Amino acid sequence: DSLLRRRALGASVWSASIVGGIVVLCASCAFDRWSLLSLIVGTLMLGPAQLLRAAAVLRRGPTRYSASRLLPRLRSAAVACVSVAMTALASTLFLVGLGGADDDARVFGGFLGLVALARLWMQGALEWTALPREVSHRRVKAKLLGIIAEATLYSMICILLAAWSEGALFVGALHARLMAGMVVLVASGAHVEALQGCTSLLAAGEL
Repeated sequence: DSLLRRRALGASVWSASIVGGIVVLCASCAFDRWSLLSLIVGTLMLGPAQLLRAAAVLRRGPTRYSASRLLPRLRSAAVACVSVAMTALASTLFLVGLGGADDDARVFGGFLGLVALARLWMQGALEWTALPREVSHRRVKAKLLGIIAEATLYSMICILLAAWSEGALFVGALHARLMAGMVVLVASGAHVEALQGCTSLLAAGEL
């Protein structure tokens, strides 16, 4: 259990840190210091949000539902709600940092949090395997184009859903919303791939 927790922590933090760090690095020459501060704080919040998301939905093997598991399920639901809220806040900070300071993106961020939660929930069962898996960063690199394409598609869907729920015909700061959504969902896609390595064969010295 402790090894699995350490691996999940590492997977949650590095996927958010790498993606957010690249965004901060690219924006360092084009944005003012307040925008950079928003991007940095958003990156720092994205890691804990992903960790809470993993804690809410990951399970070892198929789950058997019963009355005795009601309390753990309620606890997981509460953790999932907190992860969605943190993801929404991180999305808002990314949006501010990317030029959407005047845009109220709470609903948009909430949709992003729900999408990220659903993507991880669909692959939430972890099975210990006796065979070593390919290291996480190589898996992410191999699937990077697919992850970016999915992030773009889901970001556009979230933008449309947010506009519909807000009753807005025109979306303010469209490019900023799209970029913020892509940052959050690319990190989410990398997170999903990284977590699949949490139950791979133990290397010598990890026991």
